Amino acid sequence: MDERFCISDQEGGIIIQALCKIKSGPDLQKLEKTQRNIYLKKLKDEYSRSIRQIARITGINRVIVCRA
Repeated sequence: MDERFCISDQEGGIIIQALCKIKSGPDLQKLEKTQRNIYLKKLKDEYSRSIRQIARITGINRVIVCRA
């Protein structure tokens, strides 16, 4: 079974900032595509963040997050 647990978008933003070493979620859009995709994959797989939550926090389209 999937072991995702609910955390707020604010807490999710803190995780993204720490992992990607950025000031805010939307800054992830400014990274190179390959580096951005590595971070997105890590957020989905290792940190168990949902695609929708990552998209909300970063402003990156849901389809792009899904493909990463």
